[in-house]
Order: sequence, then structure tokens, then C-alpha cells
Amino acid sequence: MIDWLNIEVPLKHRPIEQGRRLVIDHEGEVTSEFVQFRGVERTFDDEGSYTSKVAVSSISNAYTDEVVGVFDVEMGMASGISIRGNPCKYLQGHNIFGVSCIKTLAFGVVADVLPKLGFSDFEVSQALRAVEQGAYRVTKIDITKMFDLGSDQAVREYLQMMPHVVSARGDRCEFCKNTFYVGKHSGLWSLKMYNKYLEITSKSKAHRLPDFLPKEDFERFALGKVRVELVLQKQILNRLDLMNPILLQEKIDELFDEFTGRIQMKNQVISELDYLELGATYQATVANWRAGKNLKSMMKREAFYRHRRKLLPLGIDISKPPIRVEDRVAIVYPMKTLMPKEVVDIPKDLQRYLLKVA
Repeated sequence: MIDWLNIEVPLKHRPIEQGRRLVIDHEGEVTSEFVQFRGVERTFDDEGSYTSKVAVSSISNAYTDEVVGVFDVEMGMASGISIRGNPCKYLQGHNIFGVSCIKTLAFGVVADVLPKLGFSDFEVSQALRAVEQGAYRVTKIDITKMFDLGSDQAVREYLQMMPHVVSARGDRCEFCKNTFYVGKHSGLWSLKMYNKYLEITSKSKAHRLPDFLPKEDFERFALGKVRVELVLQKQILNRLDLMNPILLQEKIDELFDEFTGRIQMKNQVISELDYLELGATYQATVANWRAGKNLKSMMKREAFYRHRRKLLPLGIDISKPPIRVEDRVAIVYPMKTLMPKEVVDIPKDLQRYLLKVA
């Protein structure tokens, strides 16, 4: 499913009312100015008290100016609408599951949001036509899948051990607040894995299920499943030439597989044959690592990274602590069985809470 979407829709219109945030230096000079996006709320009045918001703003940039014509913008008109938010949550009231159709989500949000902001029927139809034809662009997308590990305890153990067994090409890996991150603050792409059941059963208002949903059924569906979210930012979408929603749609599954495939999971155990073929110096490093010693503090920096490069192809990362023998089976097993257990079917009794693809 698509869990977040930032889109820019070309549309000539008078700018909507929105705030601005100013940064002023000690001499009173304005050093920077930011647009404050207008929050649009969707309330399920007849079904419950739950609300969800998306952020909307009038914009004028090179892309939207070119589509609608710079002359119109010079007459005080904005050339586009920017919409940012979680379309599944906005339209369905939840994001436990959803659809992966960009057009369906963009069309649904635009159709609901613009009339609330006072746009005319003609302007709404113009924007919807642009969405229908794919004549807009995507500047951020979150692609999400869920995988079944069988139990809540298995999910918790799996996530807690990820920092010890995962490495990614040049990207920082960390475990924070029950979530495992790869490239958490990257301006290109990032990956996060977390316990969806733990999230929706927490006391946080942001994650609370709306009143009209069958809470117990949704919790039962999420139990024992790990959520994996791939976040692709504007810069990487532009670099891949995938800001066009039609081209991006064709690559959704391929992108998820490609980027999740960049993380490497290691068993942290070296074969006896490989160990014997190492020189005495490297064998001593492995022995100290197995003993749980802090090699970074013991070794010179150059030697530490030379030994790490030597041992990585053999399945050992000395920058991470070794896994106890009794823990190895529990960790290796779910890693090997994670991908075949992707959750793709929604129970029949919950399908009425799933957005229909246009």
C-alpha cells in the first residue's frame, strides 16, 4: 500500500489563504520565510469522532509555471496545488491496510479537499482531469508492506535484533522507540520496520483507531506482523526520473524490492574453514570479537577498518556485537522466512474498510 504521498497538481487559481513563518535576526531583518501549509480535515461524522488531516498549499514553481503559463502567474495567480499527507488514513480513517494505486489516492484526496477550500466546480474538475491524465508529479512516496512472523513476541525479538545483524550501503542503522531505521534522516531514501500491533494498541492519540472501526478485528489482523515502510524523497525520485505518477506506478513493487534488497542480514558466524585460512592476526581479532570485547577501543582506527573489510565477506561485522549461540536460531529463522510471508489478503469481514481502486 501507499502510506504517504506528496503531490503537486498544476492548477491556475487565486492563492488559498495560508500562513507564513518568518525567521528574523537580532537586528529585525527577515532572514527566511516559509509557507505554512493549510490543514484540511476529514471528519467521519456519521460513523465516529475520528479525524485525519492533509496539508495543502498554493504553489508556483518551475514545473507548475510551465504547465499553466508564467503570464497567468504574473497576474497574481498561483500555478499549482501542493497536497501532502497520508491518503489512505485520510480517506479510509485508518492505514492498517490500503491500496497501492497512486491515481486512486490522489483523485480521492483532491476531490475531497478542494471543495472544502472554496474552489469552484470548474477548478475542481480541472484538477481532477490532471490527476486522471497523470499530468501532475509526485515529490514523496511511502511504499508499505506487512510480513507475518506469527506472534507479537516474534516481532519484538526480530526488531530488537535487527541492529545487530543488518548493515546497509553507507546508511546508518539504528533501533529507536520500537522501530528499526535504515537512513533515518536521509534526504534520498529511508527504510523503517516496526510493530504495527504495538502502534495501534498504544495510548497515542495519533495512532488511535477511529470509533467506527471494529477495533478488536483490526488488532487481530495486525497481531504478529512487522510493518516495512520504504520512504522515497523528492531528490531520489527526480534522480530516477520517477516523479511522473504513471511511470512511478509501474515501478512500485520493483522499487520496494530494490531498496529493501540494499540491506544485508548476516548470521554473524564464520565457517571453520574460513577461520583456519585466516592469518593469526585476524584469528585473534575474531576471538576477541567472539569474547564480546570492544575492538574499536582496542585497535588503531586503520587496523580496525582493515580487519572489518577483511571479515565482512565472511559473514562477520566486528562493528556489531556477536549474537549469542542460543539466540542465533531464533534470529536467522525469521530472517529467512520473512519475505515469503508477505501479507497480501485482507479478511472478508474487513474488506469493506478498504478503499476501492478507481
